[in-house]
Amino acid sequence: MSMRLNQGNKSFQMILNSDIYVDKTMLIAFTNKHINTYDRYICVNRPRRFGKTINANMLASYYSKGCNSTDLFKNLSISKDESFLKHINKYNVITIDMFHYFNICNTINDILKRFYSDLIRAFKLKFGNINTFDKFDNIVDLLNFMFDEYEEQFIFIIDEWDSPLRYKTISEKDKKSYLSFINDIFKDKDYVALVYMTGILPIKKYGSNSALNMFNEYTVINSGELSHLLGFTEAEINSILTTNVSNKDINNWRNELKNWYDGYTVNNIHIYNPRSVISAITNHKCDLYWTKTETYEELKQYIQRDDFDLRLIITKLLNNDIVTIDYTVFNNDINDIHSSDDILTVLIHLGYLTARTYQDDISKLLVSIPNKEIRCQFDSTLKAINYTSVLEALNKSKELIKATFNCEEEIVANIIEQIHNENTSIIQYNNENSLSCVITLAYYSIKDTHDIYRELPTGIGFADIVFIPKFNNKSYTDIPIIIELKYDKSTKAAIDQIKNKKYIMCLHSYHGDVLLVRINYNKNTKKHECSIERINI
Repeated sequence: MSMRLNQGNKSFQMILNSDIYVDKTMLIAFTNKHINTYDRYICVNRPRRFGKTINANMLASYYSKGCNSTDLFKNLSISKDESFLKHINKYNVITIDMFHYFNICNTINDILKRFYSDLIRAFKLKFGNINTFDKFDNIVDLLNFMFDEYEEQFIFIIDEWDSPLRYKTISEKDKKSYLSFINDIFKDKDYVALVYMTGILPIKKYGSNSALNMFNEYTVINSGELSHLLGFTEAEINSILTTNVSNKDINNWRNELKNWYDGYTVNNIHIYNPRSVISAITNHKCDLYWTKTETYEELKQYIQRDDFDLRLIITKLLNNDIVTIDYTVFNNDINDIHSSDDILTVLIHLGYLTARTYQDDISKLLVSIPNKEIRCQFDSTLKAINYTSVLEALNKSKELIKATFNCEEEIVANIIEQIHNENTSIIQYNNENSLSCVITLAYYSIKDTHDIYRELPTGIGFADIVFIPKFNNKSYTDIPIIIELKYDKSTKAAIDQIKNKKYIMCLHSYHGDVLLVRINYNKNTKKHECSIERINI
């Protein structure tokens, strides 16, 4: 249903009945602090399937006069907060599903008319006074009447508030009408005790100003004190594993979940994709769960663009490189794109990329692909668009890794040379960083089992590229690889540099086999050479 008044608590009861439930009720303590204050307007934006609707149902169950929820919450974290009994089931709660409205209505005007008629119908069912309600021709007058005559305040919970703004079919005029509608209903109104909105994109900006400037926003880029509520934290992952996995399997599961679903960093807090974690535990297998709920079209429409040097940027991201962007220039409109920074900012909000702040410059972000699940989505999307040379490099990656561990030097040199030659359109050939970029592209598949470090500090200087195993399985391939790159030099010079500069010191307390790989290419002939040595430390 699109709109409900005092919906009760059955939706949240079903959530609590689930096999896996993570207690996020301290969000209520946060919203309680803001009831009937100047800061009573809260907008929480995050990707799909990150628990927005679950939290919306939780808030409605707690605040709604339409039920008694004390027993439902008495064993949850919020029950220990001093505000627990003060606000529970004390308010008329209007819950609004804007995604549903957008699906059943053709225009913004239709949405607003339907919302008003639904509200009138709900008021008649709840309060009676049929003739009184019919005399009002707009929502603001109706709600002002309820406050003036009966001192009734309302909490508004709006799920997917930005749905009407994320589609190209909506004109700029309609967008402004919709934003004006939200502004007129809520801003500076005495009948508003709290507004809690969820969405994906931040509120649209006109110039440098927000169109709804009364809202405090909490996004995947800047989530403030709500950071730990945006997904599952590492502590919550450990709690889930302790309850649902045998002791002997916990470490393996922890490593697998981190590899597949971690990688989102919000205010230095590691966040896991909640839907994917629950699905993996329930199905006893890590797989593509979050991305299966979305079509590749959403990602495709951005990364298939051939402007803004986007192909080079996507290739760098696939190489495990970190890209720096200025996210402040984005107008928070998915259809108003002016730069690669805008596109990457959109992909952050959609959940396809993660970001952390760049040193002390709050306008800059360091952007990367967060985890294996999202890399797989990039891979499948690339198959549908013209990234032929990159795809061929990715397909050769497993062959290259196998040849490396088997110390097949000629095969390794030939594959790297082929990948280098085929990607000259997006990677400058004779550039100091180009060979390093080629190597990380060529070894793309090793990301599943190894962490990749470029310019890793060592005993003396920096190792060009180091692959360090994620898991300690003692297998033939679960060993570190140190790669030294040279130009117009012998491969012997490279291995001498690895040994002379004590590059193996970057492995700290590791004991066991290490692969030393030396890659050299001739800038004139463009020939590549390789030497591989397996040593024990």
